[in-house]
Amino acid sequence: MSRILTSASVLALLVLLLSTPTAASAQVIEFGHLDALAGGITAGDAPGYPVTLSAATSYRLTSSLYVSAGVDGIQPTQDHITLDLNGFTIFGSSPLSPSQYGVYGPNRNYVTVKNGNIRAFAKVGIYLQDFSQLQDLRLISNSSQGAYLRNGALIENVQAITNKANGILCRDACVFNDVVAFENSITGILCADLCNIRNSVTKNNGSAGIITGDSSVVRDNVSSFNKVGIFVSPKSLAKGNVVTDNTNSQLVVGQDSGTSTNVVDDMQIVGDHELDPSACIGGLCL
Repeated sequence: MSRILTSASVLALLVLLLSTPTAASAQVIEFGHLDALAGGITAGDAPGYPVTLSAATSYRLTSSLYVSAGVDGIQPTQDHITLDLNGFTIFGSSPLSPSQYGVYGPNRNYVTVKNGNIRAFAKVGIYLQDFSQLQDLRLISNSSQGAYLRNGALIENVQAITNKANGILCRDACVFNDVVAFENSITGILCADLCNIRNSVTKNNGSAGIITGDSSVVRDNVSSFNKVGIFVSPKSLAKGNVVTDNTNSQLVVGQDSGTSTNVVDDMQIVGDHELDPSACIGGLCL
C-alpha cells in the first residue's frame, strides 16, 4: 500500500477532523418558558415545572421563566452543570400561592448559575451542594435565603436584596467577591469557617452585615446601617474594612482574631478581648 497521501486524501482527512466534536464545542441546550411547559428539555423532563436538567452540560435561557405555584423552577439532577440565565429572570408565583425554590439541587456539585435574576420564591432562590459558582446574579425578595450553598462555593458579583432571611448563606471554605447584600431580614453575608470575603458591601440588613466563623479573612468591605456591622469569629482576620453607622456594634471580634487598618465609626469594637487603645487612632484601628 502506498505511504503517499493524495491531495484528495488529505482534504478528506481535514474535513473529518474539523467535523469531529471536541470539548471546546460542548453542547449548549437553550430553552424558555414555552419549552418548559412543553417538557422534554432533557431526558426525564416532564411538561411544566420544575424543569429537570439531567445532562451534565451547559444551558441557556431564551426567555424569563414563570414558575407554577407549589413547585420548584429548575432542578439539576447531575453534577457539572452550567446554567446561563442570559439576562432573564426566574420568577416565583404570587405571594398567596408561591413557588418553592428557584434552582434546587441539594445533592448536586459543581453547578454554576450566572447572568440573571431569581426572584420571589417561597423558600430559597438557589440551593446547591458543594463547589458551586454564582456569578453576575440578583437574588431578590425570596421568602427565605437568597442563596444557600454548602462547601467550597465561589460567589462573584452577586446582589442579594430584600430576602426574608439571609442574603447569602454559605458553609465552609467559600469565597465572596464584589457582593452586595441590601435590606435582607437577617444577615447580609453569612459564612461558617475558612471563608474569604472581599470587596463587598452590606447595608440595612436586619441583623449583621457580615458574619464569619473560624479561620476566615474579611478584607476591604463596607458595612453600614445594620445592627452589627461585621462579626469575626476566633482566629480570623479583619483588615481594611469600613464599618460605620451600625446600630448595636460596628466590628465584633472573637478571641484570637486579628484586626488591622479597619476604619470603624465611634470606636464600637467589642469582643472576647479588648483591643489595646493605643492601636486605635482617630477611628483607625491597626
